This record gives sequence, structure tokens and C-alpha cells, in this order.
Amino acid sequence: MGSVYRARDRELDEDVALKMIARDVADTPGALSRFRQEVKLARRVTHKNVARTFDIGEHGAQRFLTMEFIEGETLGALLDRERILTESRAAALLRPVCEGLAAAHAAGVVHRDLKPENVMLAKDGRVVITDFGVAHAEGGALRTAGGPVGTPAYMAPEQVEGGVELDARVDVYAVGVMLFEMLTGSLPWPAEPVLAGAVARVLSPPPDPRDRRPSVSATAASLILRCMERRRDARIATAREIVSALDTLENPSVSPRSVTLPARAMAPLEEARCRTVAVLPFRATGGHDEYLASGLTEDLIDGLSMVEGLRVRSHGAVANVAFEGRDPAAVGRELGVQVVASGSLRATGDRMRVSARLVSVSDGFQLWAKHFDCAVADVLRVGDEVASSIAAALSVQRAAPAKAELDDAVALELYLRARHAYQRFWADDEALTLFEEALARAPDDPRILSGYALALIRRTGASTRFGGTQTDRALQMAERAAAIAPHLPEPRLALARVHWSLAKPVDAAREIAAAVKAGPALTDVRDFQARMLAELGRPREAIAMLEACARDNPLLGASRLEAVRLLALLGDWDASDSLLGAPPDDDLALNTYWLTRSRIDLWRGDMERADASRRLAESTTFTMERVVQATYTRILERDPDVDVDATFGPLVDEMTAPRRRAFFEQMKAEIYAYSGNVPRALAAIRSAADLAFVDTVWLRHCPVLHDVRLSTELAPIAAAVDRRARDALAELDRGLGRAPDAA
Repeated sequence: MGSVYRARDRELDEDVALKMIARDVADTPGALSRFRQEVKLARRVTHKNVARTFDIGEHGAQRFLTMEFIEGETLGALLDRERILTESRAAALLRPVCEGLAAAHAAGVVHRDLKPENVMLAKDGRVVITDFGVAHAEGGALRTAGGPVGTPAYMAPEQVEGGVELDARVDVYAVGVMLFEMLTGSLPWPAEPVLAGAVARVLSPPPDPRDRRPSVSATAASLILRCMERRRDARIATAREIVSALDTLENPSVSPRSVTLPARAMAPLEEARCRTVAVLPFRATGGHDEYLASGLTEDLIDGLSMVEGLRVRSHGAVANVAFEGRDPAAVGRELGVQVVASGSLRATGDRMRVSARLVSVSDGFQLWAKHFDCAVADVLRVGDEVASSIAAALSVQRAAPAKAELDDAVALELYLRARHAYQRFWADDEALTLFEEALARAPDDPRILSGYALALIRRTGASTRFGGTQTDRALQMAERAAAIAPHLPEPRLALARVHWSLAKPVDAAREIAAAVKAGPALTDVRDFQARMLAELGRPREAIAMLEACARDNPLLGASRLEAVRLLALLGDWDASDSLLGAPPDDDLALNTYWLTRSRIDLWRGDMERADASRRLAESTTFTMERVVQATYTRILERDPDVDVDATFGPLVDEMTAPRRRAFFEQMKAEIYAYSGNVPRALAAIRSAADLAFVDTVWLRHCPVLHDVRLSTELAPIAAAVDRRARDALAELDRGLGRAPDAA
């Protein structure tokens, strides 16, 4: 922001802090009004625990603020030095912070960026809140729709999501994070990567501080968890209430005042200390197929993640850690868990032995081990037994598995192989063939029906040249699966994807909400939810979820590329380029990579990047994609002879799914807009809208559509798109039990 000097104010006859605003910051559009706002709002608050801001001024081209001079150090500096504080000391430091916040809130001012670095510990003993630079007037018009405002590690969920008026409860949340940090020496969620922490606080309840430091008292844990409630209506409402609760921490002899621990956090940790688990990939020995070990590992992670009282590291988090030849305890320490589960599969003829073991991370001792013998085709059923045994070994009760059993051993093996193929190939017939063979043997199995529907609808999104004609059959399979097993997430996910492909966003939203409630830990479910949010109007939340999904399952490379596209739409070019990274090795993945990159090249009008994209496209085996890329390059070169309709018209005509047709209309609109042909761009957008297109984020933010957005003809089209997006978003929120104003 600039530099701060100690200076003598001749008018006030006292030392002041002189904040000299860096010129590049002062020249940023809106910066001056923001600094004026800081002065205006800070002047509203008169309290000994809030730093006074006197004035804003200028000297030539130099802008500056004059503020109260406080000699001391920040709370952040204290925590860097001492790391963990006693509860009584933490309470003594936070009490004046909360008293200052209470005064600010009473004056209608919300800080919005409360953190240890914005709390000064004066040499005279005063504790002072500083830097109201991103504060705003409660109930005013300022919203967060333009993106999160504040410091990510201390943001409340509603700050991360944006789009709502913020009130005093965002500061209450930040107090909870600060107290968590003061008592445990760590943040509730990692500060880096930023988006991972952001999505965690939006989708997950806050972690219990006693999991990090068992000596934290129940009273302190209660206060932290109530301050950090994900739903702001369930959160402590005012800073004044926190002051009352701090009495007990500062003086343990004082009896607690109506501060009770939330029910979900009441499980006695003394009875089950080992509650954070990582499942290392099971090894297939004896030359048996990898898909069995992979399927067992995934099912164990899914099954254990739904056990009340267990927290399980995702498959992607484990995959990012080198574990071959290493001590499991060392791997567990790197993953930040208490227990590591590992094992192996060994086949002898048609029999399989599954060996599983648990190792304590703290001392490296083996806690439990067991062998399970079964037929090769029964390995998933044994997986349920392994999960239940692990839960029992950790003294955690596991509910009976909700998945329907598949009795046909051959069908089960075909299903496992089909699922394995589906995860690894985008346009290959292998998955479809295997699902069809499995379905012939077990026509009423909901998992096979769901997998087959997903494979069909993914193929339906392709051109008729690639067999994309099975939409009705995909819908039939998904509906049948849901009728047989309405409690499973897989049929609901399949239905959501079918409805989305058919341009029925409200139906898709209803089904994905059901899938999320049935299987919140399933990466595929969260990935598709994020893709819907990416178009329906919550891009920041979508980016965070997509990045988390890509980490959880490295095979979901398209999740990362969708986040790349969204970051570019929002104008964050550096983050978009960084996340894009190097081209993948796989030819099929390279096409998605290349197409994303080429569109962004057009948005930026960058010929150097376009040349690099052309070189990438030359390595692809997809003729269609090479043709499209050649068109992009000629457009970037402003070739007047390019016939966009002749290039894209046949592609649109060959698409069977409305969403895919609308996608190519979007591409046409971008190219026409870049060329300055606003009428043709409008026509393409209108065609997309007629196909029930809902990508309101693209319509609002795509850089090349700037001139199109100035046209009055776009208004009714945009209104129709927004209306469809709002209806779908409302349906999604209803399904998830989220109030619209808390979204």
C-alpha cells in the first residue's frame, strides 16, 4: 500500500502515523474513494480499542492518511514469536478487540478484514484494532458480488461466496479464527493454496480445535465453533456476546455463561483419539489387475469418509505424496493425520487375500491388522468389511453400507473394469462396451445403470460422427437407477448430467442437490456441482471447488481447465496462466487443454500465445479440433476471408445435445465479436439462448463481448439467461437446505 512514518502533527501537537500511499496504488481506479471511505467510516467509531484516523490529504501528486500513532507490535508478530497462547492470555487480548468491534458495530461499521496483523498491542497495554480500509457501512449498498474482499484465511463463508450484504457476523467469524490460531498455533484451514481453504469453509463445518491440540478446553472449543459456524444465522450474533463468553476463559473460576458445545463436537476425543485417517493406495501383488486395487482403495476412502467421527484424506491428497518405500508414519505426518491405513491384494487362482493394517503416526506402532479371504469378484464386498473393521478398530461406529450388493461375480468385475476405463478415457468405446456387458448380466443394478448412463451422456455430447445419439437411452438408464436406489448418489448424478445436457437446468439442479446430500464426499458429484455453479453465477465458489476436485482426483484434468477458463473470464490472467500449466501428455486431454487455451488467446488477442497454441494443435489426432484452431488463428490474424458459419455450422448441426450446440454458438459469438461484427455475435448468442443456454458468467464477463454488451438488443436475451440461471440456482439452494440470502 505504501509506507508509514512517525510524524509530528503541528496542529494536534502530537505524534501521528503518516501513511504515504504508493502512487501506483493511489492511481488505481476507485482507490481514492476507498481511502476516503476508510477515513469516513473510522471517524464514526470513537473507542479506546479502535485506532483513530484523522484525515486524508495530498501534497502534489502524493496522497496520504494521518492516523493515531501506536507504539508497539501487532498480534501477528506476537503469534509468530510465541505461536501458542494460554486460554486466559488469549481471552485477555481478544476481550478489548471484541469491545472495539462492539463499538464499531454499534456505529454501523463492519471491519471485514479483521486478523492478527490488524490488531496492535501498544506498549502502554492498550489493544487496538487498525486498518478499516475495507470496512463498509452495515446495511449500505456495497456488496461483494465483484469478488471476495478481505484476507482469505480469516474470511467468513459468505465473504468467500459473495453476492450478499455482509454484517457484523463476518467479524465474529474472524474472531473465532483468531482464537483458533491463538490456542492451537495453526489456522483452521491451510492459508495456501488459498482456494482450497476457501472451498473448505464454504462446504465443511469448522474443525474442532481439540483435534489439533487436545488440551484446548471444551469451553474454548465451544466458543470457537459457535463463532465459526458455517451458517451465519447459527453463529454468535454480536461481539458483545463474545465478550461475555471470554469471562470463563480469562478467569476459569467463573462458571460458564450459556456457552454450550455444538452437538457434533461433543464426541469424547478421549474415547477416540485417532479420528483423522489417510488410506494409502492398496497394492496389487501377484500380477493381478490394477483396477481391483484401485477400486478397493476408492471404496474404502468413500466408505470411511461417511463414518461419523472420522475425517479421511482424499484420494488426490494422498496421490500427491510420495509413499513408495517410506515409513507409513512419516507419510502420515506429511499428510497431517493420526492414523494411516494401508494394505495389499494377492490373488491365487480365483481366490483373493486382502491384507489391511493401521499404523499410528505418533509412534509408528501398528495398531491393528487383519486378513480377509474371498473370491476375486467379491473384493468390493470385502471392502465394506474392511471399512467396518477399521472403524471398529478406531472405536468409531460405522453404519451399515448403503450400497446395494451385486451378487453376480462376473458382472461386478465388468463393472469395476468399466468404471476404471470411464475414469481414464474421454472418447473411447471400452467403457461403454464393458458397461453393456455388465448390464446384460445384472440389468437392475443401480451402479451399473448409473455408470452406463454417464458414459452414454458423455458420448452424446460428441458429434454424430462419434456416435452421439443415445440421449433418450441415457435418461432411461438414469431414471431406472434412481427408481431402484433413490438413496444412492450415483443415479442422482447421472440424472443431473442428463438433464444438464438436455438444457434442463432446474431439473439438473434438483438432482445434483440430491446427489450432494447422498454423497457429499464423492469427487465426481462435487465436480459437476462446481461446473453448474460456474455458469449459474457463482464463479468464485466454482473455482475453489474445481481446484479441490482436481487435487482430489488427478484424472479430473478437465476440472482444472474449467477453473482456468473461469479465472480468465474474471480477468485474473496470471492465476489462469499459472493453473493452465504445461500441456498434458495424453492426446485426448490435450484437445481440451488446447481448446481452453485457444479461446483464452482470442479473449486476450495475443498472437504469440496463438502461435504456441497452433503448434500444440498440430500434435492432436482430432481433425475437427485442428479445423477450429486454424479458424481461431486466422481470426486472430484478422483474415477477412474467414467464413465462421461455414466452419462452425456443420459442427452445430452434428451435435445432438442442446448444450453442445449452444457451446459452438458461444464460440461463434466470440469470434464474431472479436472481428467487430456485433450483429452476427448477437445472432449467435440468441441462438444459444434459444437452446436454453444458462452461462450467465460468460455472458457478463467474456472480454471480447464488451461491444456486444453495449447493444440494447442484448438486454432481453441476457434477462432470459439470467432468469433461467436464477431459477436453477434457487432450486439448487432449496435442495441443499440453503436460504437464498445465505448463498
